[in-house]
Amino acid sequence: MREMKIRSAAEGARYHRDVGPRIYSDCPVQRPRIERSREFVAKALGHLSPGSRIVELGCGTADITGPFSEKGWIVTGIECNEKSVAIARERFPKMFLYNEEIGSIRIAPADLVVMCEVLEHLADPKAEVRHWLGIANAAVISHPIDEPLDSELSAGEHQWSFSEHDLEEWFELGGMKLKEQLIFPMGSYRIGLAYGVREVST
Repeated sequence: MREMKIRSAAEGARYHRDVGPRIYSDCPVQRPRIERSREFVAKALGHLSPGSRIVELGCGTADITGPFSEKGWIVTGIECNEKSVAIARERFPKMFLYNEEIGSIRIAPADLVVMCEVLEHLADPKAEVRHWLGIANAAVISHPIDEPLDSELSAGEHQWSFSEHDLEEWFELGGMKLKEQLIFPMGSYRIGLAYGVREVST
């Protein structure tokens, strides 16, 4: 875990609020990431009861979890970009959406927490992982792997560069067991995607 940019939580949220909304499922480069993320969400849901609650942090226009709201799952999205939230509401009217900063809102319970392409934007990703995985029974996480510290590939939005080891450690930090991970190329990036579950001792 290496620091790329030094920003407070408020500065990071302010920076992200000014970015134009993006529907990643419409982008040929990003679409495979969205599809794989949905597959991992479906795998994680297989460990949970039908009708479980999904919470996605930094949901953007709800590309990943929005479709699950149309299939009977209770889906909540948290996103600080007001324009992205407006688009998500139009696309997925059954989804519950909060136009809030991630660090300023706490929702419980959450059976599945989705943190895809969000941890690299946060001032204190470890604190958020401890909280959100701590209240959930499963999690899906993704982020770039070994992004160069001088990278501007995401217009300077990222605050952290994470390794494959970091991806594995999130689940341990949140008291979960890593079940599956995948590393794959996306344009100039390598993306790490994984899901884990909380194992209940019998």
